[in-house]
Amino acid sequence: MPEKLYTVPQVCEMFGVSRSTMVRWMSTGKIRSFKIGQRRRIPESAIQEVIDGAA
Repeated sequence: MPEKLYTVPQVCEMFGVSRSTMVRWMSTGKIRSFKIGQRRRIPESAIQEVIDGAA
């Protein structure tokens, strides 16, 4: 079963952060993301890694 992918706005809402914060997290490697065409997607496992790292 393929991993669930989230959009940047969805993940911003999950973490309660702004788009600029999410862009900074992606550029510094705090959260993994990749591009599909012109759009960025964040895998569910990357979200879990951030949650586990914050605990």
